[in-house]
Amino acid sequence: PTPSCQAIVYVQQPFLLSLLRLFRSKSYVVLFIGCGLAIGCFNTLSTLVQQMMCPFGYDNVTVGFCLGWFIGAGSLGSLVFGYFADKTGKLEEISKILYATSSIAYILLVLFIINQVWKYFIYFAFAFVGFVSLPLSPI
Repeated sequence: PTPSCQAIVYVQQPFLLSLLRLFRSKSYVVLFIGCGLAIGCFNTLSTLVQQMMCPFGYDNVTVGFCLGWFIGAGSLGSLVFGYFADKTGKLEEISKILYATSSIAYILLVLFIINQVWKYFIYFAFAFVGFVSLPLSPI
C-alpha cells in the first residue's frame, strides 16, 4: 500500500543532522546571511535614526516622518517586488538587484543627512531606502 502523504515516506532525522545539512547548502547560507543583513539594517536604522539626525539639526517631527516614509514605502516595495518575484520566478536576480540598490540608497541617505539637505529630499531618501531594502526580508 502507498502512503497517504509523501512526507510519511521520509524517516525523521535528528535535529543536529538536519541543521548541518542545511548549512552545507550554499543557497540556504546565502539566504540566511542576506535576510539577516536586511533585518539587521532595518532594525538599526529604525532604532538609531533619531540619534543620527538630531545632531545635524533635524527635529523629532522630521525624524518621525522619515520613519513613516521608510516603513510605508517598504511595505509598498514588498508588495511590488514580491509580486514580480512570484510572477517571474527570478527570485535570485531580483534579490541581487535589491541588494545593490539598497547599498547605494543607504550611502546616499547618509550623505543627505550629513550635508543637511532640505527635509523633503530626506523624506524621499528614506522612502527610497525603504522601497528597495525592506522587500529583501520577505523575498
